[in-house]
Amino acid sequence: YRQGSYALSDGNRRVTFTSATALATNTDHTVTVSTEVTDLVGFPVDNPGSATFRTGTAGDVTRPTVTAVDPANNATGVGTDASVQISFSEPVSSVTVTPSGFRVLHEATGQLLEGTVAVAADFRSATFRPAGGFDPSTRYQVQANSEITDLAGQTLSFFVASFTTAAGTDSERPSVVAVSPD
Repeated sequence: YRQGSYALSDGNRRVTFTSATALATNTDHTVTVSTEVTDLVGFPVDNPGSATFRTGTAGDVTRPTVTAVDPANNATGVGTDASVQISFSEPVSSVTVTPSGFRVLHEATGQLLEGTVAVAADFRSATFRPAGGFDPSTRYQVQANSEITDLAGQTLSFFVASFTTAAGTDSERPSVVAVSPD
């Protein structure tokens, strides 16, 4: 048995275990899910079992970084219905990617936007979707901070980028205006 904490995510369908201490290097570790795991009604898990993995030969001492952001830094004309995605240099702990660690602010006022944050299945990117969209013709700042950690607990190097939204949403359907040759 290993001391640590558990966190539920993805509608209580995913459990993330964070060890209280670093796992020993170059060692086999076994994760077991027993029938003691139940749903909210009390039904046990259908497929109890175990899985084994081996840790690497050296501990992780490299901090994760943001390697890409979409919309790109200083982008203009961004749609008011866009979302913001950041990519990481290595997998991150999904439970540490929260709206306070990955956030978008109205640059002129510093006001935080409300929205949802989702981490990709490979833990290498996260997407922020603003509640109600972005305001038109507005500059926003994207921040990712040290609340986000990699799987070894190394904190993210601070990241900041900005973008400006378009004057409004494009609500007109395209139409054919000319055909060539006649």
